[in-house]
Amino acid sequence: MMERHCEPREWHKIYGSMFTKFNALTVFLLVPLLTTCITAQAPEASRPSNYDIAAFPNIMVPMRDDVRLATNVYRPAQNGKVVEGKFPVILERTPYGKDNDVYYANHWVKQGYVVILQDVRGRFDSEGVWRFFRDDINDGYDTAKWIDSQPWCSCAIGTVGGSYPGGTQHALALSNPPSLKAMIPAYATSDAGRVGLRHNGAFELRWLNWIFNLFEPEGDRDGAKNKQAMAKLGEQVREYVRSLPLRPGTTPLRLVPSYEHWLIEAMSHGDNDAYWKDVGMDVVDHVAEYKDIPVYHLTGWFDSNLQGTSLNWIALSKTKHNQKLIIGPWWHGGASRTAAGEAEFGPSASIDPDQLTSHWFDHWLKGVDNGVDREAPVRTLSWAEAMDIRPARGAFSLAVTGAMSRIGRSNAPYRPHTTCTRMECSPPKSLRTNLPTATSSTQPILFRPSEATLRHITARRPTTTLSSVQVIRET
Repeated sequence: MMERHCEPREWHKIYGSMFTKFNALTVFLLVPLLTTCITAQAPEASRPSNYDIAAFPNIMVPMRDDVRLATNVYRPAQNGKVVEGKFPVILERTPYGKDNDVYYANHWVKQGYVVILQDVRGRFDSEGVWRFFRDDINDGYDTAKWIDSQPWCSCAIGTVGGSYPGGTQHALALSNPPSLKAMIPAYATSDAGRVGLRHNGAFELRWLNWIFNLFEPEGDRDGAKNKQAMAKLGEQVREYVRSLPLRPGTTPLRLVPSYEHWLIEAMSHGDNDAYWKDVGMDVVDHVAEYKDIPVYHLTGWFDSNLQGTSLNWIALSKTKHNQKLIIGPWWHGGASRTAAGEAEFGPSASIDPDQLTSHWFDHWLKGVDNGVDREAPVRTLSWAEAMDIRPARGAFSLAVTGAMSRIGRSNAPYRPHTTCTRMECSPPKSLRTNLPTATSSTQPILFRPSEATLRHITARRPTTTLSSVQVIRET
């Protein structure tokens, strides 16, 4: 039977850059019958370029149960026409609205990639009912299979996204699609029954605020109808915490049944039981199913998903190849910043996420020999010993001179080893390690890294860590 690639060429638009949302045109594509990939030809993808962007919005991609997920496709274009040929693909699957992430198209298409942005099930323009990661293993696989079948796909897929979209990357790796070649899950939601949502059994109440205020009610059909009411309810989260436990149909979230159902279920499972282990993004308990591909895990010392990311790297690096980990002094999403809260860490404390991801995917998807495969498996921040407390915005901020260091493996077993450094605050508000003699009336402050913090640093030699106000220097 002849394969069909039904593409709405008359509806696409050519952009030099994408800065605003395009009009929501719904385009229905028949699923091509081709289910295998041939990677022999990729002439356009192999050469440096500065392509324009051809946008194909809201393609409805069918899943195995006939639910259709809204998908934006961005392809390289030149001289007002789509460039033919096969290209590697960058994929993000998000619950936060695919149209909000067109910066991925700006960055990647110009470099010779096809970019795919998709609303996960039940969110924004996608059909179905949202269930917290429950459908993302199957939906991720079906999406990758659909991408494989397109004539512009070189059968090399890389994935991007942070927080929840970081979790959908893990779900995709657990589905083991043939063309998935590399990933960069940043600040990824994962292992929710261990640390990500139930923290050793305790429900992290920040998720109550998330479902009321951060999970964009307009992304749900019921939430969109009750957007103003939801906004008002979001101002009363503290009161709802005092009214626990929650019961179905009696919570303020009854206006959005999918939200209420998730919250009650999440608060009903304290143990790391099958509910959490099979939720769709549990990595540590499903290492065997996780595809053996290069993964760059990115997180920060002040990231709410630090512990899950660290556990994932520890578990996967034992049996999977090319697992990398980078931890900086960053909050959730702050890798390009040099400050976290009131703490300023200096110009060497940030990274360029675009440069990191470009090097990673250029190597694993395009075969560019840029050395990323030979880099050390762990990068973290190494502190200098000079520190000052400096006034900032009416308070004080900790200024630390540091730089990203590369930490490699060694054959010796890892043993946490740090020096306990005594410090004090004294006029003119400087933090000093050369303390006065014991006869002084000053009271030094003792800083020691916690054992839990040290376990996050999984390199095989001593290193410096920072967690809240803990840890001082490398020994």
